[in-house]
Amino acid sequence: MHTVGTAEEARRAVASGVDVIVAQGWEAGGHVWGTVATLPLVPAVVDAVAPVPVIAAGGIGDARGVAAVLALGAQAAWLGTRFLLAEEMPIHEDYRRRLIAAAETDPQRYPNLYSVGWPDSPHRALATQPPTRGRLRAAPRSRSGRERATSSRTSPPARPSSATNPRRR
Repeated sequence: MHTVGTAEEARRAVASGVDVIVAQGWEAGGHVWGTVATLPLVPAVVDAVAPVPVIAAGGIGDARGVAAVLALGAQAAWLGTRFLLAEEMPIHEDYRRRLIAAAETDPQRYPNLYSVGWPDSPHRALATQPPTRGRLRAAPRSRSGRERATSSRTSPPARPSSATNPRRR
C-alpha cells in the first residue's frame, strides 16, 4: 500500500510493485503531500492504475463522502480525523469540542508545521486559539504571523456519555 497525491505518482508506485494505492487529497488532516483535492484526484488515479485497487483519503467524514468516492471508482474510503471523535480516543476534551464545532473553512495548511518527524512536510490542522489568561505559554507563530497549530497530549479526560452528547447517538 502506498499513498499518492497525483496520478503520475500512482503510476510509478504500481510500476514499482505496489498492489494497493491510497489516493490522498489535500483535504486530509495531518501530514499531506499532494496539492490536488480528493474528488478530482480519485478518478484520475483510478483510471491511471486500473485494475489496481484504490483507497480514497482526505476530507471523508461521513457516509456521503464514502458514497462519493465509491461513485468515483475507489474501492474503499480511508477516514482519519473522524475517528478522533470516537469515545475511545484519548484526546483532550477541548480539542474534541473544536473538531465537532469546526467549519469546513477552519483547517489551515501549514507548509512546515513540525521540524521534527516530518521536516518540510505540509500539514493540515486546526489553528490554535489565541493565548488566554491562565495558559502557560502562547501558541507559536509562523513567519507570516498566523497562529500555528499545536498538538498536546494530556491524560485522557472523562468522556461524556452518548446521553449527554447528541453527536454520539
